[in-house]
Amino acid sequence: MKRYILKAGIIFIILAISLQAFALADVFTTQKTEGMSDCIYVAGSPEAYPIEYYDDETEKYSGIIPDLLELISKSTELDFVYINGNKESKEMLAENLQAEIVSSAQNIPEHPYYKDYAELVSYTVGNEVLTSGIIFTTIADDDT
Repeated sequence: MKRYILKAGIIFIILAISLQAFALADVFTTQKTEGMSDCIYVAGSPEAYPIEYYDDETEKYSGIIPDLLELISKSTELDFVYINGNKESKEMLAENLQAEIVSSAQNIPEHPYYKDYAELVSYTVGNEVLTSGIIFTTIADDDT
């Protein structure tokens, strides 16, 4: 039931983006998990191009998922903050409950920090269909 509500929520947000004026919010990248309050921390994948990657020139995350988070941010006034790191630190940040979202992730309910999952992208590599989305960790607010 939660998955249907979550998917309906994502569809609602996308529709709301097209129907209302944009608010002032953004998607940031930081080196630390301290200092920024009232935001949603994201543990990203710096090398999952084009789904999500860290751009050394702009010094921020880019790709499909960061673009989607930016649209959601502008529509809802929520700030998303990517914690810069590598794939190993992504898992560590999630396990230490320092991030509400693990992005560019597969749906693996066995993770100890797993609360829910939203599939965002489906694509084909060779003959294999791959999916990518976001895992909400156990510290993610149910209202967000």
